[in-house]
This record gives sequence, C-alpha cells and structure tokens, in this order.
Amino acid sequence: MHNNTLKTTFLLLACITLPLSCNRPKSFTIHMMGDSTMADKDTTGGNPERGWGMVFGDCFKDNVTVMNYAKNGRSSKSFIDEGLWDSVKVHTLPGDYIFIQFGHNDEKINSPQRYTAPWGEYQDNLRLFIKTAREMGATPVLLTPVARRAFTDGVLDEHTHGEYPAAMRAVARETGTVLIDMETATLDWIRAAGDSASRPYFMWVEPGTVKAIPDGRQDNTHSTEIGARRNCEIVCDSIKAEIPDLAKFFK
Repeated sequence: MHNNTLKTTFLLLACITLPLSCNRPKSFTIHMMGDSTMADKDTTGGNPERGWGMVFGDCFKDNVTVMNYAKNGRSSKSFIDEGLWDSVKVHTLPGDYIFIQFGHNDEKINSPQRYTAPWGEYQDNLRLFIKTAREMGATPVLLTPVARRAFTDGVLDEHTHGEYPAAMRAVARETGTVLIDMETATLDWIRAAGDSASRPYFMWVEPGTVKAIPDGRQDNTHSTEIGARRNCEIVCDSIKAEIPDLAKFFK
C-alpha cells in the first residue's frame, strides 16, 4: 500500500476515534499552487528574482512543511492540463492546506493553452480546486493575484488584472472559502511607497550589474528578494487575521 494511503487511513481512523483532538494533525503540509510571482527561481549567476513562495516556509515551525508547486507562466488551466494539479492531489493528506493563487496568466487571451474567461472557466477551475481539496480533507485558501507595479506620471494603475480578482472574490463568497486579497494589499503598499521607492522590490536591474541578466531588465511584475519578503509579510498578516488556527504554527 502506498505510504500516503497508509497515512490517510491512519488520520481518518484517528479522527473517528478521537474527534475532539483531531482538528489539526501535529504535522501537516501547505501546498502552494500558482504562477511566477509565487514560484521557486533559479538563482544561478546571481539572479535576484524571487517568488514569495520561496520564503514562505521560513515563517513556520519545523512541524509544518511547505511544498511549492507554482511555476512560471502557469494559469489555472495550464496548471491542470500539465499535470501539476495531479501532483498536488497525490501529496495532499487530511489536515493539509492548499493555497491557490492564479490570475496573471489566465488573462493572456492570445495564449489558448493558458487563457480562461474570468467569469467562466477561471471560476470553474477555482471551484474544482476548492471542491477537491475539501473532499481530500484539506483546507483551500484563495489568493488574488499580486498587483503589477504600473505607474503613469506618478499615478498607479489599479486595474492591471481586469476582472480576475473580482471573479475570485465572488467564488470565495459563493463557496465560503478563505480569501487573502493580495491584489488589494499589494496595491496599497506600492501606492504608499510611490514610483521610485517601490522599484527595488521589483526586477529593475541595471545593464551589466547581474551576470544572469547582462542586458538588465525593467520588470514590474516579478519580485526581488525584498519584494518577495514583502509579499510574504502580507500573506502572513492575512493568515493571522483570517486563519488564526494556522497562525499558531508561526515561529
């Protein structure tokens, strides 16, 4: 019998015989599903790019494992079609959490492998993730996409993700799922910081300064290490407010 099956059987039996003490296993996993703003990065050649999922595990005690399945360029559709969702399901046990952050790449209408309509397939995929997570005994958590840093004459564009954040918020209300509103929170801090002060948090790299990016880059979507840690702080603050049972496992 597969090890995961044995663990699942044990946990289910324990919950039947000891219901009052089985709200949360002593050790569990947070599974992270998402795109490049969450994903692990190749740091070869001094590449400063970081997804916030790379530092999220640092927030927890040793009995919490964080598994980051997020990949660059993935949408809710391609995450399913490429088998990444299957990987999450294989490793999920009762008592685990599944963090779900999509939107950046679902927007790409010229990419049929990734595009989903915000009030159609996008919501259907979110509902699938939520329903399946609960069937497995896990807790789903929705996260709206991290805001893009888009200033024009000093004014921040607050609608770079179109209808996708609103569509996710609607699914969260409909299904009673915890929502971490990353878009609103990241917009707030970027706006407060302003154009110049917010640049170091994103992949603004001068030519000739980083071996991995010899020509430099002006990227208002992807984070440097301090940007990833800032996004992680936002997630952790939201967990304290919205998921206090999980916050108990912070260091």
